[in-house]
Amino acid sequence: MELVHEFRDISPWVAEGYILSLPGSVRESKGFSGPGWHISIEELPDVDVGSLRFRQIRLTLSGAHDVVEQIWEQLGPNFYRGGA
Repeated sequence: MELVHEFRDISPWVAEGYILSLPGSVRESKGFSGPGWHISIEELPDVDVGSLRFRQIRLTLSGAHDVVEQIWEQLGPNFYRGGA
Protein backbone atom coordinates (compact mmCIF):
# COMPACT_ATOMS: atom_id res chain seq x y z
CA MET A 1 0.00 0.00 0.00
CA GLU A 2 1.13 3.55 -0.65
CA LEU A 3 -0.20 6.59 1.21
CA VAL A 4 0.61 10.04 -0.21
CA HIS A 5 -0.03 13.37 1.54
CA GLU A 6 0.97 16.90 0.63
CA PHE A 7 1.49 19.51 3.34
CA ARG A 8 1.98 23.25 3.30
CA ASP A 9 4.33 25.17 5.55
CA ILE A 10 6.05 22.19 7.15
CA SER A 11 9.76 22.23 6.46
CA PRO A 12 11.49 19.01 5.46
CA TRP A 13 13.69 19.06 8.59
CA VAL A 14 10.60 19.24 10.84
CA ALA A 15 8.99 16.34 8.95
CA GLU A 16 12.23 14.37 9.25
CA GLY A 17 12.20 14.87 13.01
CA TYR A 18 8.66 13.52 13.21
CA ILE A 19 9.66 10.47 11.17
CA LEU A 20 12.82 9.81 13.17
CA SER A 21 10.73 9.76 16.35
CA LEU A 22 9.02 6.58 15.13
CA PRO A 23 10.29 3.38 16.78
CA GLY A 24 12.91 1.69 14.62
CA SER A 25 13.20 4.59 12.17
CA VAL A 26 16.43 4.75 10.17
CA ARG A 27 17.57 7.48 7.76
CA GLU A 28 18.52 6.14 4.34
CA SER A 29 19.84 7.79 1.19
CA LYS A 30 16.33 7.90 -0.30
CA GLY A 31 14.23 8.56 2.77
CA PHE A 32 13.52 6.66 5.95
CA SER A 33 12.63 3.09 6.79
CA GLY A 34 11.50 1.03 9.69
CA PRO A 35 10.11 -2.43 10.30
CA GLY A 36 7.97 -3.06 7.19
CA TRP A 37 7.69 0.54 5.95
CA HIS A 38 9.46 3.24 3.91
CA ILE A 39 8.88 7.02 3.83
CA SER A 40 10.15 9.53 1.31
CA ILE A 41 9.84 13.32 1.43
CA GLU A 42 9.81 15.44 -1.71
CA GLU A 43 10.00 19.23 -1.70
CA LEU A 44 7.40 20.78 -4.01
CA PRO A 45 7.29 24.29 -5.50
CA ASP A 46 6.19 27.03 -3.11
CA VAL A 47 2.55 28.16 -3.26
CA ASP A 48 1.66 31.85 -3.29
CA VAL A 49 -1.56 32.81 -1.52
CA GLY A 50 -2.03 36.55 -1.80
CA SER A 51 1.09 38.12 -0.34
CA LEU A 52 2.05 34.93 1.51
CA ARG A 53 4.31 32.14 0.26
CA PHE A 54 4.05 28.62 1.63
CA ARG A 55 6.56 25.82 1.19
CA GLN A 56 5.17 22.40 0.36
CA ILE A 57 6.28 18.82 0.82
CA ARG A 58 4.93 15.49 -0.37
CA LEU A 59 5.24 12.58 2.03
CA THR A 60 4.92 9.04 0.67
CA LEU A 61 4.53 6.14 3.10
CA SER A 62 4.66 2.62 1.71
CA GLY A 63 4.47 -0.89 3.11
CA ALA A 64 1.90 -3.54 3.92
CA HIS A 65 -1.61 -2.15 4.41
CA ASP A 66 -1.80 -2.82 8.15
CA VAL A 67 1.72 -1.45 8.74
CA VAL A 68 1.00 1.74 6.78
CA GLU A 69 -2.20 2.32 8.76
CA GLN A 70 -0.39 1.76 12.05
CA ILE A 71 2.50 4.09 11.15
CA TRP A 72 0.17 6.83 9.89
CA GLU A 73 -1.88 6.55 13.09
CA GLN A 74 1.32 7.38 15.02
CA LEU A 75 2.76 9.93 12.59
CA GLY A 76 -0.29 11.70 11.14
CA PRO A 77 -1.30 13.81 14.16
CA ASN A 78 2.11 15.56 14.05
CA PHE A 79 1.30 16.93 10.60
CA TYR A 80 -2.25 18.05 11.30
CA ARG A 81 -2.03 21.11 13.46
CA GLY A 82 -3.87 24.39 13.71
CA GLY A 83 -2.96 26.88 11.01
CA ALA A 84 -1.44 24.32 8.64
